[in-house]
Amino acid sequence: MNARDYLIYCDMDGTLLSEWSLGPTVPKANMDALKAFIQAGGAVSIATGRQHADTLSFFEGIRFSAPLVLNNGSYIYDQNEKRVIHREPLPSGCVKEAVELVKQHDDLWVVAADEERIYQLSESPEKDVRTADGFPRRMLDESSFLSLDAGKLCYICAGASRMSALWEAVNKMETRPLIAGFQSSPIYLEVVKKGVSKATGIRKAAVLAGLTGRKLVCIGDYLNDYDMLKMADIAACPANAAREVLEICQIVTRHHNEGAFADLLTKLP
Repeated sequence: MNARDYLIYCDMDGTLLSEWSLGPTVPKANMDALKAFIQAGGAVSIATGRQHADTLSFFEGIRFSAPLVLNNGSYIYDQNEKRVIHREPLPSGCVKEAVELVKQHDDLWVVAADEERIYQLSESPEKDVRTADGFPRRMLDESSFLSLDAGKLCYICAGASRMSALWEAVNKMETRPLIAGFQSSPIYLEVVKKGVSKATGIRKAAVLAGLTGRKLVCIGDYLNDYDMLKMADIAACPANAAREVLEICQIVTRHHNEGAFADLLTKLP
């Protein structure tokens, strides 16, 4: 394998990171493989639902060789220039409709994300908390939440059995024609501007970085990775991936706890 032939985009949770019960952390095998691949001239970066500060906190000493695709494609961040180079905010009215929906259901929550952090709608005074799913969030009252210039929303169900009802409610919203929705876990339904995805973010990032001539490899584990995997020249996933993802990937690596990215490099032609 010649590293200079490839542009690789990696999902984080469930792919590049270990399970939450183990940190999560980046397995040593993945850290070593990232450093070696970049040193050899390979282009590699992250495509995730996270924000840049949170993402980069896992990769001390790593200088990614392609822009980061963040908030599931709603913005692109250049680590070298330390700035956002492209953004796609949610259409007007999306956050308001989300607030109205969750106010009607005690078993449904909503968070919003901009380029800096995650915010949760709450009646509590503004403060930072680490929630049950492990993500640190700024708690906001309704007025502050409505004023956000968000790139994505994420609805959180009390259980997976509630997801079909949530989809039904979202599909009835007035702003539905303006948004795209996809699951990123059995209880997470994420919403971005229509036409935005990890796939569109990666295409834009490759153009901005002048990397369109390389063979594109994408690796991810869940439904929010589906579009990027379908458009990749080579689609890969860890052994723990969702069934729908396993069905479309040419390469299946070891489990994400065991260094899926490092294993991917050994399987590339």
